[in-house]
Amino acid sequence: MVTIVDSRNSSAPAMYESGNFVYDTATKPVTFNDTDTFNYQQKALSYVMNGTIRVINQPNPLIPAPLRVIPTQELIQILSEQ
Repeated sequence: MVTIVDSRNSSAPAMYESGNFVYDTATKPVTFNDTDTFNYQQKALSYVMNGTIRVINQPNPLIPAPLRVIPTQELIQILSEQ
């Protein structure tokens, strides 16, 4: 089972609990909507794994940035003639 909590308020209820894993099957993905730091813990029969997930605001490289055109005098004249 994986549990995710807000690192700033570990006494708050868990933000996500996976439930028990069925061996060799996929689990539901987790989507983070806000930038923050989150702690996770996975408990198993023979070990406990702890860690931190840091969600940052990073532009998606697959989505191009808006195109910005600085009009030249020639372009202004062409547009005004239409």
